[in-house]
Amino acid sequence: MVGHSRLGNTALLTGAFDERFAITISNNSGAGGAALFKTKEGEHTAYMINTIPYWFCNNYKKYYNAEDKMEFDQHFLLSLIAPRALYVASSVEDTWSDPNAEYQSISLAGEVYEKVYGMDSLYNEKMPELESPVIKGNVGYHIRNGKHNILRSDWMRFMDFADKVYSK
Repeated sequence: MVGHSRLGNTALLTGAFDERFAITISNNSGAGGAALFKTKEGEHTAYMINTIPYWFCNNYKKYYNAEDKMEFDQHFLLSLIAPRALYVASSVEDTWSDPNAEYQSISLAGEVYEKVYGMDSLYNEKMPELESPVIKGNVGYHIRNGKHNILRSDWMRFMDFADKVYSK
């Protein structure tokens, strides 16, 4: 399953709770998706609560401008996809989605792949360079030049990931 932006959030949530999906791909999903909230870049809880309150339960309001008080972060969601295939994609000009926070999240989620399932992942790996996709085990990531969109080049990398993961 592949999703971009808000549908990237949807893809991650569905991938976490529906094991019928063997592969989950999130493209520029940002806050509420792959990006960590506690990094204070990109979208903040205050903005999200004010503009899209229907995305979250009422209990979420207690984190209004208080991300540092969260007992969780988005890598928990990504971890629920393990041991199935997970790919996150970012674009360097999409600062609203916060590529650094998206990468930190998939890296942290890799701890579950490694420590629970004994699989390779991006856990504690340095963020890759632009246009240099990285795949380890069932986890992959790339950051490309460009803005908040999904391009043919993204699709090609998603297909390369699926080929690599399922050609074992």
